[in-house]
Amino acid sequence: FTNEAEKICKVYDKDDFFTVVVQIVLAVLALGSLWFKRLQETPKRTFLTWFLDVAKQGVGACYAHVMNMVIAAVISNHIRGEQELSDQCAW
Repeated sequence: FTNEAEKICKVYDKDDFFTVVVQIVLAVLALGSLWFKRLQETPKRTFLTWFLDVAKQGVGACYAHVMNMVIAAVISNHIRGEQELSDQCAW
């Protein structure tokens, strides 16, 4: 790192390809585990019932995930005190 600006951690940075790849890999693993669970369950639910259950879980998880990122960004931007907190990952 050549300057201090490069050392700041952000919860989400659209220019950082690695963080996007990690999020995609985690999503694929989560959905893959739910699909594997569907293949193993007995008695097997209808596809629509399973899909709606997975969609409900997915919407809830995405909502919680996004709200956590928003809260981290808001807290880091509105922290009061002697020091400025620009690192969203440290709050």
